[in-house]
Amino acid sequence: WRPAFRVAAYAGYKSERPEDPPELPRQFDVLAEVLDAAGLPRAIARGLEADDVVATMAAGVAGDERMEIVTGDRDLIALVRDPHVALLFTVRGVSDLRRFDEAAALEKYGVRPRQYGEFAMLRGDPSDGLPGVDGIGPVRAAKLLETYGSVDGILEHLDDLPRKQALAFEAARDYLSAVREVVRMVDDAPLEMTSRREPDAGALEELAARHGLGSSPMRLAQALRGER
Repeated sequence: WRPAFRVAAYAGYKSERPEDPPELPRQFDVLAEVLDAAGLPRAIARGLEADDVVATMAAGVAGDERMEIVTGDRDLIALVRDPHVALLFTVRGVSDLRRFDEAAALEKYGVRPRQYGEFAMLRGDPSDGLPGVDGIGPVRAAKLLETYGSVDGILEHLDDLPRKQALAFEAARDYLSAVREVVRMVDDAPLEMTSRREPDAGALEELAARHGLGSSPMRLAQALRGER
């Protein structure tokens, strides 16, 4: 979850997150077994993050194809692209989803989806270890990107900014340069994908019993058959 090239670019990337609990890796193996038994395809990109997998899939959507990304990760707003890619943000699980197209993203955050990564660079993102630019919150970050278009545009017009802001951007030049590699999602990753198939109810029952999963796998199978 901390790709080497991102850590090399900016050592603070996700550095404050606690280590994985020892029981977590095995849970990924169980999840993979359940998804395979349910017939749901899985995709991974070795050495990269889930965001990069989704970005690569989104980049390939064209023509009459449509993709909806269901997530609680706002960073993926950067992938929204009318009319091909929309984001369904989990406000309260899947029972309350907020749909973002380009207009909704602009209304909510004041930036276009393609600017969202730079927006995060400016305002900061504690969950990813990004401190942001001193004194620049989300409102100011959005306004600056609206006015100058990009971080490079802001840096080219520091003489237009109040002195305190200009000094903050001067102090943040190295950070802004390094963190570009962190916020940019890889959209041409080599993906390893399993194929979709019919759910195997017997396999799901066996997995539920073996791993103590309760009724969740069977309810998943029912939902896939349109019974829930």
